[in-house]
Amino acid sequence: EIKIVSQLGNGGINKEKIDIIGYSDNAALFIMEALKPAHALGIVLNEEEKTATVVVKDDSLSLAIGRRGVNVRLAVKLTGYNIDVKTETMAAE
Repeated sequence: EIKIVSQLGNGGINKEKIDIIGYSDNAALFIMEALKPAHALGIVLNEEEKTATVVVKDDSLSLAIGRRGVNVRLAVKLTGYNIDVKTETMAAE
């Protein structure tokens, strides 16, 4: 990862953080990868409507969503799916 950051011209003092994720043709796997470091427990896809509901542990919701929603917004742009993140408790209800 350090070599990639340097190649992007980002080796100075003011480093911009980048995330590198694995690509998958499988939409569910790609969405789960895009939401890392949060670990998805399960996912329900509607490929026709391009929506996904992702279930994470109760203590991982803020990690999946990110500060001011940035993580999930980036995952939406990256995958092309409208992503709804729910905790285990929310999903059980």
